[in-house]
Amino acid sequence: MVTGGAGFIGLHLVKRLLSLGVDVIVFDVLENSARQRMLESIAKDDLSGKLTVVRGDILAGEKQLSKALASAEAIVHLAALVDVSASMEVPEEVDRVNALGTLLVLKACVDAGTKRFVYASSCAVYGEAQYLPIDEEHPLNPLSPYGVSKLVGERYCQIFQDLYEVETVVLRLFNVYGPGQGVGGYANVISSFVERMVRDEPVVIYGDGLQTRDFVYVDDVVEALIRVLSSDRAIGEVLNVGSGIRTTIKDLAKAIGKLLGKEEVDALHAPPRLGEIRHSQANIEKAFRLIGYKPAYTLEKGLSPTVSWLVNRLKGLSRG
Repeated sequence: MVTGGAGFIGLHLVKRLLSLGVDVIVFDVLENSARQRMLESIAKDDLSGKLTVVRGDILAGEKQLSKALASAEAIVHLAALVDVSASMEVPEEVDRVNALGTLLVLKACVDAGTKRFVYASSCAVYGEAQYLPIDEEHPLNPLSPYGVSKLVGERYCQIFQDLYEVETVVLRLFNVYGPGQGVGGYANVISSFVERMVRDEPVVIYGDGLQTRDFVYVDDVVEALIRVLSSDRAIGEVLNVGSGIRTTIKDLAKAIGKLLGKEEVDALHAPPRLGEIRHSQANIEKAFRLIGYKPAYTLEKGLSPTVSWLVNRLKGLSRG
């Protein structure tokens, strides 16, 4: 079962699992009509796995979750509110979905006898980097309610493994991007840059643009998720999932501009946003050692299909 299976990462994961002949249950609130249509499109593809879709809310109660989980051998828990900035404005809602929601899904796993629980955490649990690249032993000091909520979820995983023998695996995802990611708003820097460049507007950079992020392509994240589902070496472990390379926001803007045929990228600088870190870069040696994780996509290779998808999506929105 995949919670949040109609979300950005979820859709990619579900399609890949089905193509491998795995039967998948998607548990999702299905509030986004566009993502629901994408899920319906996947269901029509000639894939060997069987897809079952359950409309549900992880906060609605354990009975619905346990019933959906009854036939599941494993669960990938992706359902979450992932906006750092929004977590500063509505921290109680982010805590309910990310912390309490994870607890309820874990409890449903125990009730249903589901064997393995894979939890999508975040590099936000580390806070400001004390050294680079960041390994899994780096001190945990989240700077936002979002980071705190994801760390609480990690702790629940540890407790449920110790007390109830659920096989938990925690993946700390860095900045995931790719076709199908969100469009509009300012939460996602890549979609924001593409949107403004397509409109011939200057991009907005928060801070000086020299801050760095580790951008990891969604297919690489899916590969890591699939590997931990079948790896006994991953049980009880926390693994970073990133590209292992850091990129400045200024260089990101230039790379996107190049793909859109812009020799120069105009930029407006705004004050840094609360709760955001200065630098980020994943040490992925542990993931390579335990599950053979090795990113297949450079930023240049991943940006090309991502920018093309975003441009087409924006054109579709403007026509609509």
